Amino acid sequence: MKRLLQVFFGVFTILCSNYSFSQPGYKAEYFLTENGLPSNAVQACSADSTGYLWLATRRGLCRYDGYIFQPSPNVRGNLVSMNTAKNGEFTIYDNNTGLHRFNPYSGYRTGIANTNFSDADPNNDHYNNLFTDDEGRIWCSDFRNAKYYTAGSKQEKRFAISGFNNSNDRIAFFANPLPGKVWVASINGLFIWDKSYDSLRRNENPLLSYRSYSAAATIGNDTVALASGNSIYLVKSSANKVISKTIVDITTDDQIISITAATKNSATIIIAASRGQVYCSNKSLSAYTPVFSTSSTGSSINSIYAGATHHIWVCTNHGLVKLTPGNDAIINYTLPDGNAQEDHVTSILRSVVENHFYIGTSAGRFYHTDFANWNRIGLPAKTIINHLSYCNGKVLLSTTSGLYQYADGRVAKIFFKKEYDHAVFKKAMVTPKEVWLLPSELPVVALKKATLQIDSAIRVNDSPVFSASNLWNDIAADDKGNIFLAGWMPESYGLAIYDTATSSFTGIARRTADEKLFIGDYYNRIARSGQFNLLVSGYGGFNAINDSGKVTKIISINDHPLANEHVEGIAAMPDRTIWFGTEEGIQVWNPVTDNTLLITTLNGLPYNNALYAFEPVSDKMLAVGFNRVVSLIDTKTLFNSAFINKLALSKVLVNGTEKFITGNELEVLPNERNITLFFSALNFASNKNVQYWYRINRDEWQLLGNNPSFVFSNFKNGSYTICIKATDDLQNTQDKTLVLQIKALPYYYETLRFKILLPAGIIFLLLFFFWLRIRQLNKWNSFRASLSQDLHDDAGATLSSVNILSTLVAEQEPLSERGALYMRRITDDVKILQLKLDEIIWSLKSNTSNMHQVYSRLVEYGSFIMGAKNIEFAASASPDMDHISLPIKKLRNLFLTAKEALNNIAKHSEASHASLTITAGQQLVSITVSDNGKGIAQQKIHSRNGITGMQKRIKETGGNIRINSSSATGTNIHITLKL
Repeated sequence: MKRLLQVFFGVFTILCSNYSFSQPGYKAEYFLTENGLPSNAVQACSADSTGYLWLATRRGLCRYDGYIFQPSPNVRGNLVSMNTAKNGEFTIYDNNTGLHRFNPYSGYRTGIANTNFSDADPNNDHYNNLFTDDEGRIWCSDFRNAKYYTAGSKQEKRFAISGFNNSNDRIAFFANPLPGKVWVASINGLFIWDKSYDSLRRNENPLLSYRSYSAAATIGNDTVALASGNSIYLVKSSANKVISKTIVDITTDDQIISITAATKNSATIIIAASRGQVYCSNKSLSAYTPVFSTSSTGSSINSIYAGATHHIWVCTNHGLVKLTPGNDAIINYTLPDGNAQEDHVTSILRSVVENHFYIGTSAGRFYHTDFANWNRIGLPAKTIINHLSYCNGKVLLSTTSGLYQYADGRVAKIFFKKEYDHAVFKKAMVTPKEVWLLPSELPVVALKKATLQIDSAIRVNDSPVFSASNLWNDIAADDKGNIFLAGWMPESYGLAIYDTATSSFTGIARRTADEKLFIGDYYNRIARSGQFNLLVSGYGGFNAINDSGKVTKIISINDHPLANEHVEGIAAMPDRTIWFGTEEGIQVWNPVTDNTLLITTLNGLPYNNALYAFEPVSDKMLAVGFNRVVSLIDTKTLFNSAFINKLALSKVLVNGTEKFITGNELEVLPNERNITLFFSALNFASNKNVQYWYRINRDEWQLLGNNPSFVFSNFKNGSYTICIKATDDLQNTQDKTLVLQIKALPYYYETLRFKILLPAGIIFLLLFFFWLRIRQLNKWNSFRASLSQDLHDDAGATLSSVNILSTLVAEQEPLSERGALYMRRITDDVKILQLKLDEIIWSLKSNTSNMHQVYSRLVEYGSFIMGAKNIEFAASASPDMDHISLPIKKLRNLFLTAKEALNNIAKHSEASHASLTITAGQQLVSITVSDNGKGIAQQKIHSRNGITGMQKRIKETGGNIRINSSSATGTNIHITLKL
């Protein structure tokens, strides 16, 4: 019978093993034209040196940064093939224009070979399956040939693969495993091109030379992967030796059409694709597992690409597919059998055998497994396994139908006391000396560890209501042997400790003075902690309890961002982090930073509801149970960053218009005050997993959230430094920071140059106009000097001659009395005219003069005119009047006013005496003209033209004139002018 059971379990194990999955799966995400693709027909894709993904589509080339598909304005044709060269350029085959080189940074394309539709040779317009070797030669195929174009030139070299034009445009594929050697895998066999002889020769290995190949790729150094039908050959190229042959499970009418390699966890894996499926190899490259199928969409795969971010990009005729691998730190294992919708993994126990585990479920399934092979052990029907533990080298099963023991492939029920035989046991806690059982609605009982029978030495005095009224969920012991219960106590907080003095469990609320430390009155699980002694989870968070039974720490939803108030499983890891399960994921509390992190399906969990089995199974491994799934979490590597240290500026909009910039500097005009920046971490992770932050100059970092864009508007003139950084949902920060220098130019009138040039320009204009005025005045002065000289030389000389001749005529005898009178009249008028002419010449000679010249001319004029009227004339002036210089206009007005006063005395005063007095000080010049004549009638002082003109002249000069006149004293005219 025993042998039969062993055979049965062995066969059962083999059958069950077909249903297990021991590697992270891939999540597929689809992109179509509605997501921004220019066309749903995607032929190929590749990444540039910055990290952008470039797609060759039927409607041109397109760049993808993980958020935005941006078509290239320079390549819009139907792209059939694309390849990346080592210099960062792309080689592209446009069905309409031919073969080109394309620089993704400058956007410049260079023609290599044009399509020729005018001849009958179809090979002149086909450049399929592009490949660039280590020296820059561009290899491709047509309907008949493999050919290459020398780097930097348009020189073509052809090698016939087929004896006739083949309708299959995929006749040759290329690999470059060693320098100077290109392997050409074709539908007609395997060939090798060697630089030394520049010809194509068939491979000498008979296992490879005549097979029909549908794909090829270089894998690492010195290795080539070749696809033939449903087989993948790995060949060591230097030895021309087949390393391995692996059969891929594909349909008979399909074949591998694309191969690529990727590095994962420092190991190389091979990714292959047929028209309908994508396959990944294991680390030993000995087996391939399907990770994606197009059966749901009915599309056909054109090619695949694996970049540095560990994503697999699948190019199909119905859009682009991104395959995201599961987190290697979280490996999910699905239970092999059972169709129950609800079958939760309730307990996980690590076996004494390395990498083996015992697993219990809510549907009564009990397994012994290494996750590759599953051995199910039978239990009675409708039995729910609540907890698994070790005792005496055997497994104790606490179930809803009693306590069971498993050993040597057999499960046996333990009978020890009638009322407990079929009790519901929530947990069997094993201590060094005894086993404590936590039943439902019955008192806690202790068993002897050796016999698993009730230990009469340990009494549990239970009050009538302690077990029936209180709901206990967990029991645990600390290092000192204290026994604790956690659950619900209506009359107190849901925590109790075993009191050896009274042999009973009592609530610990009285031991903790501050009741605010309790998260509530309902607790779920207890876990050991090296730092806090014990941890107790419940509704609202969790508490820490010391070995004296006092609550010492609270982490609650009120003061921490817990995902959910329902906290179940809890575990303390050696690095002091506290892990706990909630309805919305697993959270981690770091006591050093007092921060919490949430782990969800986005990070690789199968579900977010983590309320079941929760067991640390090693110093770094945590086992968590879900519905029909066990997750092993590597707590050491889970938080490793997925960033590849690339953060790029994808697009810049200035006032809504795209602006291309080079480097990290942007200069904007005064009317450009609305800038939108688009950027990407280029790790192509789920958009929900990456958050962006910004800061301006040296301000604090501000959170942008998951949106990879930043709007900077309404800013003033000046220089700004915009910094962008990225963090993931596990608080990893990307090392690289994006820095953009923005220089906001001011309006011209706001610039310092303008503020300097404006007054300088005003000063220059003033100086210029002053110079023009000086120049004009100089010309005018020159003209006046010339005019005065001409008047003096011509008119003065003529008048002098007339005066002399009239004097001579007057002295001739005999002259009549009337003739003598006329001659005297002529002589007087000529003298007066000479005086006036002298005045005109004097005023024309210069712009300035002094008071002494005015005084001299007034004395000369007064002496002449008063002498003609027999009026005694006296004149006096202050000394040193040569130092008082005034503009000629002011001096002329003073002179003419005083002259008019002297003239009026001679003509109207009938005086016998007249005087002129000029005094000058540092601030005032005064001129007084007086006579002892008959005076001026008061009404004539304001009406006579001469007096009015005198007043007007003095007012224009800025001086004052005062006229005092009476018939008794004569007339006194007093003129003053401030210097």
